[in-house]
Amino acid sequence: MKRYIPVIAGSVILLGVAAAITWPFEKPVSYSVTLPPPDGYKPGAAAFLDSLYAHYNGKDQDFSPLGDQASKWFDPDLVDLMKIDGTGPEVGALDSDPVCDCQDYGRLSAQVTVLTADHAHARAIVVVTETDPQFDVEGRKPRTFTYDLIDVNHQWRIHDIATPSTASLRQLLLNQHQIPAADASKA
Repeated sequence: MKRYIPVIAGSVILLGVAAAITWPFEKPVSYSVTLPPPDGYKPGAAAFLDSLYAHYNGKDQDFSPLGDQASKWFDPDLVDLMKIDGTGPEVGALDSDPVCDCQDYGRLSAQVTVLTADHAHARAIVVVTETDPQFDVEGRKPRTFTYDLIDVNHQWRIHDIATPSTASLRQLLLNQHQIPAADASKA
């Protein structure tokens, strides 16, 4: 047994020296794998509303969530109601941008707070403040909006908005065109 101890000790020393010599020269190996989102994934309600209000930062003055963009932001029934409202010789009930409750804006900041959310519905409060100093003091006061969101094909869409001037955008449009709430999906 005494004969093997020097051999084992020498082997351990040799391995230690080899490791010490090669260790600083080895490059660490790392891998990064990005997996696709699972079926049914949709970003959070706050992210959806943040992406909407990002258009109101003063750099995108031509943005409108209405018209051709409406289906990206509003649920199909609300889009249909807005289309009905925009037809005819008279100005409809919707005479301003419902997202800012304004006709003009400079630079809006939005603080989004999600109150409730599940896989199909979300409710959020958004406090919107005009930060452009060209607007008067009254125009720069914070305004609070309540959003009801629903899942449409795994994406959040606005089902209703309550603004400082309108308790329910959906109900305003239904009332304007005398459509019973039960028939809104047939509009």
